[in-house]
Amino acid sequence: MKIALFLILSALFCGQACATPKYTEKDFIGVWYHLNPEGRVDLSDVIEISKVRNGLLTIYRSAGKTFEGVLLFNVDGLSFDGLLKGFGAVSLSKTESLSEFRNGSISMDQINEIENIDLGFFQKKEVLEKLLNKKLP
Repeated sequence: MKIALFLILSALFCGQACATPKYTEKDFIGVWYHLNPEGRVDLSDVIEISKVRNGLLTIYRSAGKTFEGVLLFNVDGLSFDGLLKGFGAVSLSKTESLSEFRNGSISMDQINEIENIDLGFFQKKEVLEKLLNKKLP
């Protein structure tokens, strides 16, 4: 009896603790700066996300170029996808990490028929300002 009760409680606890978090559009809205592979902030790669009537307006600035599109939030609550004009299909998803700089960041992938290309992690401006103790542009 004790074993059965233990297994049931363990299953319930793990179901809640191990469940994949769901996010809302609000969790993606804001200005996000690229974190390079060394974990440093790269101010030349920026994603700006704002709510519009039919989705999330996403502006991606990289290498002096600007790409823009309206992305749609997936019903799974984990990511949103769409086309950035002049860049192609992308998918943005939230990330969890033990690193202060990467935890709560978004991961951006360029989607094509052959493979997905990982474009890296982007952390929210306010989080970076707090961690770095300085204002960002």
